[in-house]
Amino acid sequence: METYYYFFFFAIFFAIFFQTISKKIAVIIMIVMLSLFAGTRVAVDNDYLLYKEFFQFVNGDFEYFKKNFNNLELSIFIIPNFLRIYFISPTDIINGSFLLFAIIAVSLKLYSIKKYSNFFLLSFIFYLSSLFFMHEMTTIRAGVAAGILLLSIQDFERKNTFSFSIKMSISLLFHYSSVLVIICYIFMLKVKKIKYYYYGLVISFVIAITKINVLTLLFLDRLFPKVKIYLELQEKINENKVNIFNFKILFSLFILLLFSFQYKKLCKIKYFDVLYKLHILSILIFFALSPTAIVFSIRSFELISIVQVLLAPMILYLFSPKFKYIGVGIVLVFSAIQLYYIISVQDIFRPYQSWFF
Repeated sequence: METYYYFFFFAIFFAIFFQTISKKIAVIIMIVMLSLFAGTRVAVDNDYLLYKEFFQFVNGDFEYFKKNFNNLELSIFIIPNFLRIYFISPTDIINGSFLLFAIIAVSLKLYSIKKYSNFFLLSFIFYLSSLFFMHEMTTIRAGVAAGILLLSIQDFERKNTFSFSIKMSISLLFHYSSVLVIICYIFMLKVKKIKYYYYGLVISFVIAITKINVLTLLFLDRLFPKVKIYLELQEKINENKVNIFNFKILFSLFILLLFSFQYKKLCKIKYFDVLYKLHILSILIFFALSPTAIVFSIRSFELISIVQVLLAPMILYLFSPKFKYIGVGIVLVFSAIQLYYIISVQDIFRPYQSWFF
């Protein structure tokens, strides 16, 4: 397992080194490094064999795909068949599919971090310490969708519905849970006052504690039977009980609490209001859906919580220049803890192997 830690520190070292030359060069180098590390892995995560089977057996017959893989997003059909134009070997197609997913997801996220973050290195470290491993090395479809969400932050800020719609249309090709991002966008257009987000969070907390099934309560299982099937499929993949007050949720609540005291002041900072509201909605959705479909609620939280890579470093704005090191310390300590948590505690990964290295 040491390989993951070595890679983490080498990547940070190269990011710091190349940033002194050019941030653009640093981003390009990091895209190459992270994409190769994630995209060339072999059977190190719990989802690898499932995706390998998808890439291996999805052929060019779209009718066959609809019949046998009707619950899967179109990206699972498009990417392997695109690679079949250039490769014949099933192994090359499988390896190429994993690599292409990684390149798309990493590129979207690092470009977005460069574009939106005033604290590039802190955002990069925060991303690399957890969400990189969760998205690009495990839930690869959600990884691309999360990258598209991060790229869409400007659309949220400017209320550019046309641009946002195009991005979400592409995102839905990779992960159906992107529909929740669309719901968040509509909600944020209609609901401006922050107090209603807090009210919603309290209600979602009550739902989680009392274990109310939202799907059944709102008759959504009858209106959208495919949604019910999709959620049931997600639950079968991972039937282990999950603590709703896990480490990531507790940290999310912690930074929510920190920012809540200085909300009016921080709203003057570009993108803060959008990021903060999306952050609240990610926690709200997690709590509200946890009694209905815990796996889907986790996946949804992990998708929308990508905004934390931009939001968490904004903790520095809470401190005067003299004490900004406290904010840096909070971000770095949490990054270290979540790296250890995901690599050594969660039991998600096996020792690293790659067909490239």
